[in-house]
Amino acid sequence: MATNYVQNQSCQWCNQPLIGSQKLSNCTNHIICNKCKINNRSCQSACPCCWYINVSEFISKNTICPVCRSNIKSNVETSDCYHQHKHCACCSSSGCILCKFIQLRSWVNSSFDDLPMDIKPILVICDDWEKKFEEELQLKTNSLIGFCERQDSSFMDIDESSPVVQSSNLLKSNTQTMESINCPICLDELGPPYTTLSICQHSFHDSCIKQWIQSSGKQTCPTCGYIYGLNKGPQPPHGQMTITYISTPLSGFSIEQYASNEGPTIEITYTIPSGIQGPLNSYPGQPYTGTVRKAYLPNNSEGKYVLQLLRKAFDDQHIFTIGKSATRGLDNAVIWNDIHHKTNISGGAEHFGYPDPTYLLRVRQELADKDKKKKMAASYWKSSQFEQWLFDRQELMSVRLRDIASWPSSNGSSSVTEDDYMKILIFYSNIIQSIGEQYKVRQQVIATAIIYLKRFYARYPLKSIDPWLLCPTCLFLAAKVEEFSTLNHQRVCNAASTVYKKFAHILGGPNEYPYQIKHILECEFYLLEIMDCCLIIYHPYRSLDTYTREFQIDQPLFEATWRIINDSLKTDAPLLYPPYEIALACIVLAARYRDKVGIIRQYMIEAQIDVERIYDIVKLVLQYYELLTTYDADLPHNDGKKMKEILAKIPKPKVTPIGSTRPSSQPNEKQLQLSMQQ
Repeated sequence: MATNYVQNQSCQWCNQPLIGSQKLSNCTNHIICNKCKINNRSCQSACPCCWYINVSEFISKNTICPVCRSNIKSNVETSDCYHQHKHCACCSSSGCILCKFIQLRSWVNSSFDDLPMDIKPILVICDDWEKKFEEELQLKTNSLIGFCERQDSSFMDIDESSPVVQSSNLLKSNTQTMESINCPICLDELGPPYTTLSICQHSFHDSCIKQWIQSSGKQTCPTCGYIYGLNKGPQPPHGQMTITYISTPLSGFSIEQYASNEGPTIEITYTIPSGIQGPLNSYPGQPYTGTVRKAYLPNNSEGKYVLQLLRKAFDDQHIFTIGKSATRGLDNAVIWNDIHHKTNISGGAEHFGYPDPTYLLRVRQELADKDKKKKMAASYWKSSQFEQWLFDRQELMSVRLRDIASWPSSNGSSSVTEDDYMKILIFYSNIIQSIGEQYKVRQQVIATAIIYLKRFYARYPLKSIDPWLLCPTCLFLAAKVEEFSTLNHQRVCNAASTVYKKFAHILGGPNEYPYQIKHILECEFYLLEIMDCCLIIYHPYRSLDTYTREFQIDQPLFEATWRIINDSLKTDAPLLYPPYEIALACIVLAARYRDKVGIIRQYMIEAQIDVERIYDIVKLVLQYYELLTTYDADLPHNDGKKMKEILAKIPKPKVTPIGSTRPSSQPNEKQLQLSMQQ
């Protein structure tokens, strides 16, 4: 029987032909098919076209940014997205909620109720705006009706209009019953409706935390980083993973019993359509090229288990990423992420096929590593940072003095002072900062990378590995640990090369950056081994949030403290003190000339905090600022002569013995041991 289509009619949302039996009018202005009707919502309208028009009017009238959803102030510069929605100039057009709502029409085979979980927040936000639009419209209608009734009444009372206004004020006052605390995301006053996270007890506006999860792909607390679930990866969300069975068996596996409609081999087909890059990709707002990839697993118990893990990884957007495709020669293309697949039935491991006896074990380990981050302990006092990576000051200085003593000099004694050594560490910490800023990573990623660098050189001499190789390696690893998403290999090298050229005049080495991505990847292995995979770093930022609420710290003081915490990374404080003490010390230093010092001092006394330790940290930061007065590497229009002399004294990394597969910049374990003994 032929399908009965309505002649010359199509759904005004998805543009698909209307079937006569499904024709549905959800409003007087548009014809919408059943599939596009928005169900299970508290709004009166179920028409997506009306939603888009109404919400556009609502945010325009109320000057709301469709990206960050905060009010756009009159003195703030604005920009227009692709569909001409005005947003804050500092916000990315790719994050426009209305533009994303329009893109939902591309899901022509899915109803609104069947949209993936990562897309539904867009619907939730627009639902909230549509509801507010309808409430405003209802208030206007009620006011108009009341006005007309009063005009017809012979006993007109001026107070009859008050219920509408009083109701509005009552609603407003009910949303401000909480004490005056700011939302850490938008920094506006926090009041109901708000969300308090279950474990860490940090509170946010409902809309802010929802947008954070949606835009960042992170199921983490924005303040302390506690992980509440596996974070979304950089894989584009609009993809499909389909399973079929083929009759060709895989070499190395015995044929097991399977259902009549199956076969000995599972064939996975991944389909990722082309689209626009999101906030977790390298170039948000830019188009990318999709792909169709196939992979194969044995149809046995272990293969089925791996299939379940792959399905979960795909749903969490970890199978693919966007980068340069070596096989297709394309930039901004969908490529494999760091979970390996067998894309051929035969050919062995060299050709990404079978037989490969350890493949299923390896891929299970890769998938398990993704899941481990859900189970990491949130307590600093149970962390490896506290148990293994807090140093004694004398121990730290002993290692450095031993390193300095091993450096050659013309008169038989080292001419390098402890201050010079600190300047070297400051220099390379700034290199990580510069590479991170060049790549535009979050400050917490940079902070973690700097601590990795300081940990390494707290146990090994500067001559063991070239710092210019270790710096991008630390940043590369920190981005993975902090769930920033895996950095693009080539862009890491490009960023390091750009920074290297900036300082080439004081390095006394080659003018071009001497390392490639293969060196960074190999150095990452050694860094992991030396740190014993102790990768989780607890920073003072989360403690600062707690103290901000407790001391009622204002915005200028908060920002000053944040900057001092960033500076404290360049000192030995992260290696000697727990993060809450560093945060307190930075607040004390920032509040030195403000009236908050007395409150903080009283708190430390009542909490039985060792005040001497806090002031020891303050001294470390002040010593850092004192060193900067004679640190000339970053000064504009300066040749960095003093820093050049200091860097020239660092012994070059030893050459790897002939026959080793490591690059000459990399030490092997024996070299590391020898360098420590010298």
